[in-house]
Amino acid sequence: MVNLDVFLAPLDGDNPSGTELRSDPRFQAIERLIEPASREARTEAPGAVPSPVSPVDWSEVLSAAADLAGAGRDLRLLVIVARALSNEGGIDPARGYVGYAGLAQGAGMIAAGIAAFWDSIHPELRPGPTPREAGLRRINALMQLENAENGLLGDLEMNAVIDARGMGLVTGADLAAGQLSDNEVLRESPSGLGQKEQAQILETHAARRARVEAATRALAIESPEIFAALSHSRAAARAALDALAAAVNDRLGLGPGEALRFAALDRFLDRVGATLAAAAAHAEARTAPASADPAPAPDAPAAPDTPAPAPTAPRGSMNGFQINSREDVERALDLIIAFYERTEPSSPIPHLARRLRRMVPMDFMELMEEVAPGGLKDFRAMAGVPEGSRK
Repeated sequence: MVNLDVFLAPLDGDNPSGTELRSDPRFQAIERLIEPASREARTEAPGAVPSPVSPVDWSEVLSAAADLAGAGRDLRLLVIVARALSNEGGIDPARGYVGYAGLAQGAGMIAAGIAAFWDSIHPELRPGPTPREAGLRRINALMQLENAENGLLGDLEMNAVIDARGMGLVTGADLAAGQLSDNEVLRESPSGLGQKEQAQILETHAARRARVEAATRALAIESPEIFAALSHSRAAARAALDALAAAVNDRLGLGPGEALRFAALDRFLDRVGATLAAAAAHAEARTAPASADPAPAPDAPAAPDTPAPAPTAPRGSMNGFQINSREDVERALDLIIAFYERTEPSSPIPHLARRLRRMVPMDFMELMEEVAPGGLKDFRAMAGVPEGSRK
């Protein structure tokens, strides 16, 4: 493991950020090292699923980056380091997937570099009519984190996260799709598809969702510590990205509408979080009976002709559970689903509840598409809402 201090120490008093690294042959050599991690390189044939294992030696990338760090403080190098930190550990036998923890560490390192070297870090600020234009080169360098073809986002999507016994490897993209509705899947599919192609997409999605559900539930029940670490590291990564964006926006004075946002990464991590939350709720409900009524005291006399006291509500029950947010609604629906799957596996109610759960975060237009797609066109015409608008 490389000591990250090497990327954060000032180089000299007069020029603490040294030289720009983009044209340095050593930086270009690092770029060549990571080319095999691209989506194209990891996909054997058009339409095939990319390899879930990165072929790049990320320890070598980190070592080369540490050697180059003595020449300059450059956001483009720090972005590569953050990517390497997210990839280096893979699935650890003892700790599980450590990619999200690496992302949190990498985003924190970049934020620390911005705090220490904002006035001089490369690429340099340029005169511009607005603060965003002045910092555009730095924003563009950071947005490489969201590169889905050969960047961190692509790695997170393609890399294996869970090695599920009997179910194979579950990737980040699988996890992100685990709670998507059919409507969301079709909306994000290529346009112009016929009914047959749409049906095939939905059939594939249903199988994927079932596999992800089984794998995440098994991990939550059989390896709760690894599952908890995965959930916590995902949340930490999401928070670290928010903090990084806030640091840049604060330095540039960017307000709503122009502020830096890692929208694609945020959406990916939020979707992964929804899948993990559903598995956690299922595991909580599944283990609840074990913490039900305590055994009566051995010498407690029975009270004849009096009704027995109501049993204590088990952990994971709805007794005393108040709904104060959408997240609480989702948790309640997860508990309902888990109850019926445990007690009445043939009931159609879990399928209806799953659909309701997918609808919780939707806005009005998305709900209209979900529940009455045939009437959406008439509603748009009546309300004067342009085609494609979400408002």
